Amino acid sequence: MKRYGMVIRLNGENLEQYKALHAAVWPGVLKMIEACNIRNYSI
Repeated sequence: MKRYGMVIRLNGENLEQYKALHAAVWPGVLKMIEACNIRNYSI
């Protein structure tokens, strides 16, 4: 199975906000990930 990735640049002063936003995933996003049969997903 292929694994896809993307590299982005993040301003260091926004790191905590980035972490907080990705720690609190919207329920609809989680449902869509599950509906698409994505099982090994990470940020």
